[in-house]
Amino acid sequence: MEIFDARGKAVSHFAKKYRGLVARWILLHQQGDPRKVLRGRIPGCQWAGVDENDRGGLALRLLVEP
Repeated sequence: MEIFDARGKAVSHFAKKYRGLVARWILLHQQGDPRKVLRGRIPGCQWAGVDENDRGGLALRLLVEP
C-alpha cells in the first residue's frame, strides 16, 4: 500500500497508523480483495486507486486528508 498526503508526498511517519486503519477495516468487513477495499470508507483518508505491483499483485494508493 502506498500512502500520500494532499501534496502527493509519500507519508512515512504515520504510515503504520494508516495501514492499521486499513487492516481494521478489512477485518471488520471481511473484504480482502483490493477492489472491494477501495469501496471502503476510512476516516481521514480517501482512496486514490489501485495499480499492479512488481510481483504481479495489486497495490492500493491511499490519500491522507490534512
